[in-house]
Amino acid sequence: MARYKRLDREVLLGEALADAVSEVGLLQEEMQNWLDALDDNDGLRETMKHDEVEEASDGLLRGLEYLEGLPAVRSKKKVRVVELRPYGRKPMPRWMRLQNAVNVMEVALDEFEEQGDVDFVDNLRDAMEELLGVEFPGMF
Repeated sequence: MARYKRLDREVLLGEALADAVSEVGLLQEEMQNWLDALDDNDGLRETMKHDEVEEASDGLLRGLEYLEGLPAVRSKKKVRVVELRPYGRKPMPRWMRLQNAVNVMEVALDEFEEQGDVDFVDNLRDAMEELLGVEFPGMF
């Protein structure tokens, strides 16, 4: 049985895409802060955990660089996106937050492919490819 629920939401494309980019930025900042904390501890700098956190941070940063190169989307078009949510009052894990952002990007990709905006589509596709390759390390 799934440990999360799927919600279909109707959102404004421009706002949802801006929120998705912001979420990726927050995730990258979290991973960078974790990496900085590991770097501050001599005993943790050469561990596998440090490498995992650094890899996740770098992958998010590469995806974010593609996203920040996109022009602002001012579309007021309403689109349907799938959002994952944990059951109960559990906090949303990082992987789920990233997947929700990518879900919005997939909808935007479909919309802009229809419009024939090749540069936007290519940058968004490259960003999604980077982000889908990110694996968040466990806490321990």
